[in-house]
Amino acid sequence: MGYVDPQILYGCGITQKSDVYSFGVVLFEVLFGKLVAVPGNLGDDRFTVQMAKKHYKEKTLHVMTVPVLANEMTSDSLGTFSTIAYQCLKRRTKERPTMSLVVEALEKALEHTKRYDNVSDVCKSIVSL
Repeated sequence: MGYVDPQILYGCGITQKSDVYSFGVVLFEVLFGKLVAVPGNLGDDRFTVQMAKKHYKEKTLHVMTVPVLANEMTSDSLGTFSTIAYQCLKRRTKERPTMSLVVEALEKALEHTKRYDNVSDVCKSIVSL
């Protein structure tokens, strides 16, 4: 349920932008190193979409970002990554980016990492969490 586009729940149907929403949730999972919460299952190892949006708006993502990833990201990289993730979670489907724009933003975020040659090690560390 944590990945489902809220517009589907309101009967608006499934669109490509529904997948964009779900991908935004996954991007925050990567950033936080935590799974999204399923209703009725909140714990220290979970987060909610509302929590992710709150930290983005309040510019406190560093509190939630998994340390191994934070150490490899510049502020530009974190900003680009988190902004596209946040845009994916926009309530109105028309306000969400296309997947091609998401890919472009993620490529840009990758270019800004501190140690580009160490990205595979970072990915392995995140997966092991």
